[in-house]
Amino acid sequence: MSPHELYALVGSLSLGTLTLLYALQWRDNHQPWAAWFAIAFLFHTLRYALHPLTQPAHGLTSTWAMVFLTPSLIAMTEGMSHYIGLHPRAAHAIRWIAITGAVASLLWGAVP
Repeated sequence: MSPHELYALVGSLSLGTLTLLYALQWRDNHQPWAAWFAIAFLFHTLRYALHPLTQPAHGLTSTWAMVFLTPSLIAMTEGMSHYIGLHPRAAHAIRWIAITGAVASLLWGAVP
């Protein structure tokens, strides 16, 4: 096993553990932030678990890596907005900033 494969394995296991912990937190307390964090860490787990697909090629970011990381950005932002109890108008504005940034990153990352 190469060092990169070991890094991906350890990363997917540790992030998968965080996914499980946040999912259990949501199941027990029904706090929306916990569900959003579980979703965000699930996408990070998939990015590491599918390591060969998400590696940069020719100095460019992998499209698959961007496919996993952009929803994570949105979910993490949404979770943090719920966690700190942002005012609904502020949360709405930040949500759209996150979505715009995620879509721009996805499109930029998809350009060969």
